[in-house]
Amino acid sequence: GNGTSTGGVTGPRQTWTLSPQVQPNVPYSVIYQEYYRPEYYRWDAEAEAAYLSISADSVSGDKFISYDDENSCRHKVAYARDKGIAGVFIWELGGGFLPEGYPERDRLLQSVKKATGGGGIRIFAAEPSGYSLRQNYPNPFNPTTTIDYELPVESNVILKVFDGSGRQVARLVSGSQSAGNHRVQWDAGRLASGAYSYRLESTDVTNPARTFTQTKRAVFLK
Repeated sequence: GNGTSTGGVTGPRQTWTLSPQVQPNVPYSVIYQEYYRPEYYRWDAEAEAAYLSISADSVSGDKFISYDDENSCRHKVAYARDKGIAGVFIWELGGGFLPEGYPERDRLLQSVKKATGGGGIRIFAAEPSGYSLRQNYPNPFNPTTTIDYELPVESNVILKVFDGSGRQVARLVSGSQSAGNHRVQWDAGRLASGAYSYRLESTDVTNPARTFTQTKRAVFLK
């Protein structure tokens, strides 16, 4: 076909197909840490839904990620209440990745409580089925961060922190702990900014042959 002053051709007509890039089952914490900033937040008044609008230079247009916030929680519960929908209302805030006490999770829960009048709400915490070390939050952090981990049985636990050169800079936990969900805070205020790693070492008290070790990375930014 003929060329144009701005590039491209006038004919013949060109068509092409792009396959969307979809990453399923993304934890809430990943979306929150990766994308959530005040300038990204959007509220659709017509749909009464919250979403994040993230500009991506590598693709055409924005990425839209729906998620729950205080407004959407309240509207969903109010809708069920106003329509007289009976039964059990089950809501897993944060997709299981936001632990109890995490600020974002608490704000969502408070919104649900306000919409229902606060009655009849119960929080269920499942017993751990295996060992697990969670990603610290917030991350990056300054100067304190929280680390959660899970023990399926009573275990001897050591939780250490190392700097980029592998030198141990902190021992956060050392001793026997019961089965369940555990949490510890780390204050890095006296250390230099940079990347650190924290390692959980666990041994089953009744079965010493059963051990677990996992390491994760944390970033301290002053």
